[in-house]
Amino acid sequence: MIFFEVILPVFIIMSLGFVGQRAMKMDITSVSNIAMYILTPPLIFRVFYDTKINLDLAYVAVYSVLLSVSIVAIVYLLVKCRIIPLENQRAMMMSTAFMNAGNMGAPVMLFAFGEIGFNYAMIINVFHSLVMFTLGIYIAAADKSGVKTSLNVMLKMPFIHAIVLAFLWQSFNLPMPENVYNTIQLVGDASIPLIIIVLGMQLAECKITKISWPRLNGAMFIRLLISPLIAYGIVQLLPVSKLWQQVMIIEAAMPTAALIALYALQFNREPDFVTGVTFFSTVASIFTLMLIIPLVLNM
Repeated sequence: MIFFEVILPVFIIMSLGFVGQRAMKMDITSVSNIAMYILTPPLIFRVFYDTKINLDLAYVAVYSVLLSVSIVAIVYLLVKCRIIPLENQRAMMMSTAFMNAGNMGAPVMLFAFGEIGFNYAMIINVFHSLVMFTLGIYIAAADKSGVKTSLNVMLKMPFIHAIVLAFLWQSFNLPMPENVYNTIQLVGDASIPLIIIVLGMQLAECKITKISWPRLNGAMFIRLLISPLIAYGIVQLLPVSKLWQQVMIIEAAMPTAALIALYALQFNREPDFVTGVTFFSTVASIFTLMLIIPLVLNM
């Protein structure tokens, strides 16, 4: 059963982070930095080192851009039709256009498809992160400083350096001693449970006060149900394998990225609302994924 085989393991690990943070009040920044700056770069290096440079990577980039831009366009049209107030436009875009492809999506793909599905999910996560670090920050900043901020943030991300190093290593056919590769794999694999724990810790710190429930429900509907439908349409246009299509569609059904809540706080874009969508979409995804994953597996 999908719930017990795929979803439950992820939420058990996530609950460890949630309960641990509630009980011990750990420094989330320190734990997150260990995952992001120490453990994840070796994981990204291994994934891209093992991935042949081909058109699939270009198709993933197209998918990542089209998915986010399509959702931003939908929210823009809803604002133009006065279904969403103009003052809520940017918070709505932020909370719907960017999914949690890494902390949530990659582990789900691991349990659903094994290591190859996990590797595909991590590649999607990298390209989707680039979209978040550019379009996401631009939407949040809402002025010319957004472009400069986006570039600064992106260049500081260690996974960018890991990708470049992996491609150079592969392109020049440099030797890779087995013990070095095994060490990289060991360190990278340690990031898998930690990134789920970090998500649980972040959710434990969510401060939700006054929220417009109709708008929150609308945001979750777009994020969890409309997004995978858009992804389904996109993958029909891309000449990728069936597994790539399945991973892309399920990834699009993931809840709102926790990083977006930090953007909302930093740029004062209705942080309570965006945090609320992040929290409740993560909880609601237990049920929506149980619906979507079987449908995608039977494609």
